[in-house]
Amino acid sequence: MQARAAVPMSGAPKHRPVQWWHTVLTSLLLWTLFGAIAAAANYRDVLHFGGKGALWAMLQRFWLLYLPLALLSAATLIAFERTARVPRASTIYLSLLALLAGGLPLYALYHLAILRLLSHKPVEHLLAAMFAQRGWTWWLDGLMLATAYAAPVALTMWWRGQHQALASQAAQRDNLALRLALLQGQLEPYFLLSSLDGIGALVRNAERPLATRALARLSDLLRYALRSSQQEWLSVADEIGFVRDYLDLQMLRPGARLQVQWELEPIDWSEHRCPPLLLHPLVEYALAQGQRSAPAGWTLRLSVALQDACVHVTLEHPGHPDLAGGADAAPALTASHERLALLFGGAGQLDRRPGAHGMCVSLRFPALEHADD
Repeated sequence: MQARAAVPMSGAPKHRPVQWWHTVLTSLLLWTLFGAIAAAANYRDVLHFGGKGALWAMLQRFWLLYLPLALLSAATLIAFERTARVPRASTIYLSLLALLAGGLPLYALYHLAILRLLSHKPVEHLLAAMFAQRGWTWWLDGLMLATAYAAPVALTMWWRGQHQALASQAAQRDNLALRLALLQGQLEPYFLLSSLDGIGALVRNAERPLATRALARLSDLLRYALRSSQQEWLSVADEIGFVRDYLDLQMLRPGARLQVQWELEPIDWSEHRCPPLLLHPLVEYALAQGQRSAPAGWTLRLSVALQDACVHVTLEHPGHPDLAGGADAAPALTASHERLALLFGGAGQLDRRPGAHGMCVSLRFPALEHADD
């Protein structure tokens, strides 16, 4: 049998640092837009109170006032974006306090200098003018500095959170895909060994016609197993055909004493998709339980129906109620339960309960449309 193809790994999304010039340009554009809005509002207020002023001059003034803030935002964004580890909240708060303590006086001096230069006034006694400013002016300048620092910090933290969330989702998808491939891969050698064991018994008993029929059945089973290793989905009809061939092969074994009753809803099962080898662990479990509970002869009742937009599969076999207790009662059912959870989440269910003729294993999964590739 050919080896199973490797599971494709999507991998975590790579975090690529943004070019510094792109960050600076973006920051300048955003602060220019903010300055244009502030200038337009200021110009409207001037006209409303009967004053005079040129809109272009106001745009120039606000752009120059916001230029240090734009550079601060760009520098902060570049620094935090290229930091390997996410800074602690205490580090961010202390950095903000240090910025306000050292940068606020400098920005206030710059603010006063720009206003005097644009008004064609001498740039003298700036320190005295700075200390003479009203508290509202200090508060407004501090708010602008804090915004220029905090906005890129918050944006960087959000970017990192999104990147980590995407990386976690990608890793989870890869792990689930690998686990699903392992669960499916465990089934192929198991049914092959079981089938070869039955054929070997026929050969030892010199039952050549039955051995020939068994080899033909095994050939069909191997073709299906090969298809299942190359495709993620097959049809319910394909899975039913595989189970028929496998049960026919088991009934050819010496001393099998097995009868199978099928109850299939008369619909086109090739239109609904099914994970390959999904029913095989249930059939193996039913065979083991039936042979142990009724060695003299027993009947396996297997039904497949479509109910409430779900495929319902039921296997009824001889057994005892003390074996009931959910999917964890047997390794085969545990693996099937896990596979259903990986493929369908809560929409796939597997349970065991007492039935009219012993124990009943029920499987349900969404009836999704199947399209042949």
